[in-house]
Amino acid sequence: MNGACRVVARVTARISVLIPVLPNAPTKIQDTMRIPLFARALALFALIFASALPVYAQGNSATIRTLLESRDREVKAVLGNRSSFSDAQKDQLKTLINGVIDFEAMGQEALGSTWATLTPAQRTQFVSTFADVVRNQSLSDLGIYRATVTYGTISVNGNTALARTTTAYKGKSARVDYEMHLKNGQWRITDIVLDDVSTAGSYARQFQQVVRRRGFDALMTTLQKRLERG
Repeated sequence: MNGACRVVARVTARISVLIPVLPNAPTKIQDTMRIPLFARALALFALIFASALPVYAQGNSATIRTLLESRDREVKAVLGNRSSFSDAQKDQLKTLINGVIDFEAMGQEALGSTWATLTPAQRTQFVSTFADVVRNQSLSDLGIYRATVTYGTISVNGNTALARTTTAYKGKSARVDYEMHLKNGQWRITDIVLDDVSTAGSYARQFQQVVRRRGFDALMTTLQKRLERG
């Protein structure tokens, strides 16, 4: 149960205490007394609930920042000053760099309306292949993960969030925004926006063009060939 929900439960449980009524008073008097007191209880409930929401959002913002900072720190620890990496280190980097990404959500965004036409088996195969392709691509330029990251605002709206960061590498800076959502109790990245260019949007343009021209099976063939190339 999150912080806001706990506050709601506590206030709800106390409403009866906040509405005292004389036990022997006539029914009409009891009703008259109950109305203003109940209104005040509701006002108190609204005040406490409203004040709890920013605290809940702040808690999630802190969680997201910790998640991203930890990811960055762990990736840099593996990179060190190395110029070459063992297969085990490459696998570790793939996991660290991509482990927080929700490939199902990103893949669904990339396929657009085609997603609804796929069978569960097709969706599973697509997400698995798509994720493997992205993981391989993430190692194409490891130098960028040595960039210095400055964290800006992290805005939380219910189960979605936007984390804004700025990176600096070799004298060049770039804005990197992470669109995220809460899934199974964990914050996951659904899109990475680099200098206003959406990663999911870029995949969407490529994938949907192939599907329109040659169909979904052709897209899967293309992804499989890209995966085989490494």
